[in-house]
Amino acid sequence: MQRTLLVWYLAAGALLGSAFLHQYLWPLFAAGLVCWCFAIAKKQNLKEAFLGGWISGTIKMLLVLWWFWSTYPLELMNIHPAAVAGVLIGLYWLITAAVIGLGFAATTLFAWWCMQKYRAVVRIVCIPLALVAGEVLGSLLFSVYIIGPGSSLNTYFSFGYLGYLLVDHTVLRYAGQLGTVYILTYIAGVVGISLFESIPKLKKKKKNRFVPATLFGFVFLVSGIMPMPAGELSAQKILVAAVHSEFALEYNPSAISLTKQKRELERAIDLALVHNPAYIILPEATSLSYGSSTAEVAAWFAARAPHSILVDSARIDLDNAQAALRAFIYDPSSGAVYTLDKKYLAPQGEFVPYFYKGLFTLFGAGDFFESRTSSVTYRPAAMFGAAGLPIAIPGVMFCSENLPPFSIFAMKQKRELPFVVHPVSDSWFNSPYVLWNENRQMVALQALFNGLPVLQAGNMAPTLGFDEWGHLMMPEHIQQSGHTEVSLYQL
Repeated sequence: MQRTLLVWYLAAGALLGSAFLHQYLWPLFAAGLVCWCFAIAKKQNLKEAFLGGWISGTIKMLLVLWWFWSTYPLELMNIHPAAVAGVLIGLYWLITAAVIGLGFAATTLFAWWCMQKYRAVVRIVCIPLALVAGEVLGSLLFSVYIIGPGSSLNTYFSFGYLGYLLVDHTVLRYAGQLGTVYILTYIAGVVGISLFESIPKLKKKKKNRFVPATLFGFVFLVSGIMPMPAGELSAQKILVAAVHSEFALEYNPSAISLTKQKRELERAIDLALVHNPAYIILPEATSLSYGSSTAEVAAWFAARAPHSILVDSARIDLDNAQAALRAFIYDPSSGAVYTLDKKYLAPQGEFVPYFYKGLFTLFGAGDFFESRTSSVTYRPAAMFGAAGLPIAIPGVMFCSENLPPFSIFAMKQKRELPFVVHPVSDSWFNSPYVLWNENRQMVALQALFNGLPVLQAGNMAPTLGFDEWGHLMMPEHIQQSGHTEVSLYQL
């Protein structure tokens, strides 16, 4: 591959990936797509186009998944020395990026062929379609690569989809109501390809040929950052208290640690109840219900709040040494306790992919791997059906279930929802700011596409509220000492 061609592909991947690193860097995707178009427009053969696309896609995903490194030094897995943890994280990071990058390589092949065969207007229409298809293919390949006892073939892993970047564009974000992230990726592709087509060839010297590109870029940027009036919100007002916590993850917590944690949660709930909220939501698996019967928790809560609803979640041990992450929704007014299980599990943290189990076994480290992952035995959605729940019961979108673009849409097909609770826990990580930015974009788009408020209660993660237009809501914060904080939201 020629050096100039390689530089264009490297620049494209670096710009596309950098756009995900901070919420104000999203315009870089347009520059990345322009560099990519310059690369595929150059003279090259099929093999070079595929390799160049794979390089761009891999570099892009290495930056998108930079937050993998925030798990270092894998304290929960008790790996020593720390350098071994670094090697394991790096291996997972590199292989994952390369696998998903294959989807972008396929897109590049189509775009390279399209550049040779068709005029600009056809390229502007067709290449963005290939971008959407390439992202979906990358997600499918990821599901093949991490297949395990808690997963299936799917296209859920949507990190790196270009459409999420337009969630931060003031105007174009609203197109997400038509087709969630897929339509936004298509629009992002149209923007990038159109900008490329409006730029003159570098050998041309006529300055007036830069006018279309300059005008197009100016309008795109200004419309993306200018303030816009908020959409009309629902007249219904529901007071919801979200509890934020800073509890370290323990797979097998001691009785003392568990009791201390529960007491802090109880104090946070009592503080929230002073304001008479209709709902109180807790972060994922913090957890009030762990190690206690539902009857005990229901009786304790009913004595304090006969007219409020509490949403909690906990790890539940099942038969055959398996576990589930289950939401418990306590409704004292009816005396019922509703339960929902997590459907989409996260690889490594909640199930072990066959690929890595086999890889460690192949190199004689099977026992070491088994000893470090013996507690990672979650199984999905034994109780996912939610068709019969009352209208007052909110939907529950667990941590990582914001990745499938149609998560909330699938819930809405079963029943009417007042809003959606998004309990999360990032206790595996050390302040993963890139992950938080990407999750914010995903959850905001879920709210916008479905027209439903989403309330995120985080453990060692941000606690956020999104209205039905996907805008962040400003809560009233109630400070509390210790490891918890209560925020009040008007939905």
